[in-house]
Amino acid sequence: MINAAGEELLSRSEGTRLTAYLCPAGIPTIGRGHTDGITHQMVRDGYTITPGQERAMFAQDMQQWERDVLACLKRKPNENQLAAFICFAYNIGIGGFKGSTALKRFEAGDDIGCADAMKLWNKITVDGIKVVSNGLVTRRAAEAALFLTPVGSMAPMPQQVEFSDIIEAAKSKQEPPMLPLLPAIISAFLPALVDAVPKLTEIFPPGSETAQRNVKAATIAFDIAKQTLSAANEQEVVEKLRTDPTAAAAVQKAVEENWFALKESGGGGIEGAGKRDAAAAARGDMLQSPSFWVAMALLPLVYMIAGTVAGFWGMPFSEDVRSAIANGLVGMIIGSLAGYYFGQMTSRNRTTTP
Repeated sequence: MINAAGEELLSRSEGTRLTAYLCPAGIPTIGRGHTDGITHQMVRDGYTITPGQERAMFAQDMQQWERDVLACLKRKPNENQLAAFICFAYNIGIGGFKGSTALKRFEAGDDIGCADAMKLWNKITVDGIKVVSNGLVTRRAAEAALFLTPVGSMAPMPQQVEFSDIIEAAKSKQEPPMLPLLPAIISAFLPALVDAVPKLTEIFPPGSETAQRNVKAATIAFDIAKQTLSAANEQEVVEKLRTDPTAAAAVQKAVEENWFALKESGGGGIEGAGKRDAAAAARGDMLQSPSFWVAMALLPLVYMIAGTVAGFWGMPFSEDVRSAIANGLVGMIIGSLAGYYFGQMTSRNRTTTP
């Protein structure tokens, strides 16, 4: 249900009229913006309701609008954000809210950008022409102020607020730099980066949960983008990708130049093969081990070399060549065993050190 601050804002914006009337858009209305079931004939007849009927009508409207707004959201709002969204959608319609830039920015985790985008809905149609409404300018600013107000620190809503003041105040409360890139933040910002740089879909396939697992790869991807675009944080990267047509091409080029590091961190290459080997060994299923199949593919080559050195086929080697090859093979085997042994010792030491 809409909170007290949201109800006060909506009541102030809509006004309360107990007699049916036509709103500025020419729609039959009563109470605090209620339109359902109100007709032009009711307006002509001077249809009226009691204060108690109006309160019941408003409560029912708010319950329905809360359900409609929440159905549009994937990201959970706090109570002030929800109240602001209900006020906003109540005025522009649920269809307008679904397609609004404000909603898109909210889902991307850009709260300041969301509040700022509310100001785009400040026009009414007069004689077929869209014109700015001073009343809507004031209303949008009040909704943005409520949206950005932290829960529990509510002060009385001002009668007049300016968008520039709201946005600047919100920015000044941010602590630069942003929080470290965590899975929750990745979920919000990574899709926009992947959309702008399609090559990243090889690491973060659409519709998968890869973004939740590969925090390291996402961190590197955003570091590349931040350095390329001289951006302070992930949010600024996404904003520049949205507004600057050349930004995506620059980041795409930088990603390609650093592709090996990204691929390795994203579970591909040597590191990814090592992880799959460890998982296969833990399950006792070597048929799923990449190194097993690599060894099987190389085994015939070993037999061919051994047979050639022994003189079973091919041109016979001189004694000196056979001796050199045999020494090389022995050294390679001993070196591999020593490397494996000391590598295992080092790995055990790393895993037992706090």
